[in-house]
Amino acid sequence: MKRDIIICIIVVLFLIFAIFAINKFLSQDTKTANSDDKIEIVTLQKFIPQNVNKVKIIISSEGNEYNNFSDTVYFLSDLDQISSFIDYYNNIEISNPDSNDIADLLYEINLHGDTDSVFKVYSNNLININNENNFYKISNNSLNKIGDSTDVKFYLHDSDLEKPSSNNCYKAQSTILSNVSQNDISTLKYDIHNVHSSLEYNLVDYVNTIKDANSIYWEPATKDEVFTQPNGVSFQSYGLWEYRDTLKNLLNLKLSNEAEAIINDILLHLQTGMDNHDLSECFEAHKILHDFDYWCVNYPISLKVEPADWGGLNCYYGLIENYNL
Repeated sequence: MKRDIIICIIVVLFLIFAIFAINKFLSQDTKTANSDDKIEIVTLQKFIPQNVNKVKIIISSEGNEYNNFSDTVYFLSDLDQISSFIDYYNNIEISNPDSNDIADLLYEINLHGDTDSVFKVYSNNLININNENNFYKISNNSLNKIGDSTDVKFYLHDSDLEKPSSNNCYKAQSTILSNVSQNDISTLKYDIHNVHSSLEYNLVDYVNTIKDANSIYWEPATKDEVFTQPNGVSFQSYGLWEYRDTLKNLLNLKLSNEAEAIINDILLHLQTGMDNHDLSECFEAHKILHDFDYWCVNYPISLKVEPADWGGLNCYYGLIENYNL
């Protein structure tokens, strides 16, 4: 009897030890598996300088079928546009490639802030950072995102502000149009919408000609003249100078002080852009024009002609608050 009890105790102790050993083994195995699952995700964020205040974008002729003659160069200096640009790039994941053999260069992105960084993007999904010897791989989706970031529509209507209420729009409209004659109101409504829609089409459809600050096409965009292209074809210039002159003529009307202040601000950005060949200033002029047209003077907007970008109908830049209307 005593012998049987001893045997039972030994068996129980053996089982307890076996269970403990098995649990410990399984626990270690699980920890190993979990540690293997924790693969570090690396994004471009670690290579982006702090306090970026200028972005230079070069669209290479090497990998661009629509531009076979020279690189297209343009700059972002508007801080809101730069913020959107940086947010876009922060989430682009990179990994080690199978090979460092590069294809055509598509884009070169220069970021200037507390330090400088250079991204060179190639058509076979490789990206080089700061001209170092190593390359990284990006997905097709990320390559497309980088391409999107060089498209003007990416910046044209990029505000996340909530649309103003109808009451606030009508209140602002009343402030702008108070004590203005009906004839002057009609002229203001027509010209503001015409300049807004024309500038928007210009920024979408013809911006490629003036993305480069050194482009010869800034000349016909800023001067009333007959312009002769390198191929010998001449045309009557049009564009930014026309919008400027139309806005200046509006100041000859008997408008409210608020309306004059807004138009003068639009003119300031537009003229600065023309003088310095700075496309970002033209975008700033567009922001004010957009809200002045859609959410104030012509509210509620009724479009008779298709806009250059339908996204603008739901976009608001904060004009009512910015001018305390």
